Amino acid sequence: MKDDIKNSQEPTSQHCTIAVDLQQVIFIPSLTHGDMFYLRQLSVFNLGIHIGDTNQAFMCLWHEGTTGRGGNEIASCVLKVLRANATNKKILNLWTDNCIGQNKNKMMLLALILLVKEGTLDEIHHKYLVKGHSYLPCDRDFAFIE
Repeated sequence: MKDDIKNSQEPTSQHCTIAVDLQQVIFIPSLTHGDMFYLRQLSVFNLGIHIGDTNQAFMCLWHEGTTGRGGNEIASCVLKVLRANATNKKILNLWTDNCIGQNKNKMMLLALILLVKEGTLDEIHHKYLVKGHSYLPCDRDFAFIE
């Protein structure tokens, strides 16, 4: 991954490298007292998208009342961020973890195919981290939040 980011930061590079990861569920309000533990808390989901070229982080935040945290939601966030931050680069290196429900599914695949079909990108290289060794730049971004 470091090589992909380094390559994409070169001025003449046609590569764009992004990392996508979902933060652990955030419970609101944050309760500490033992008696309040059993009260209902709202689950909030935060998807981090880190663009390695510019070292920018984008967070997509929603709560359980809106929708869940499946493949549709992750793919929608990735599409929205990539379209809003479109560059002239034509090759995407996408790094994600091995979560089948969020990243390794047909919704993500179809969303990436759509970007190629639209002409936004020419090639997409979707790369997965080794299970148990998943550390993405998004994790550093999440540390700032926590």
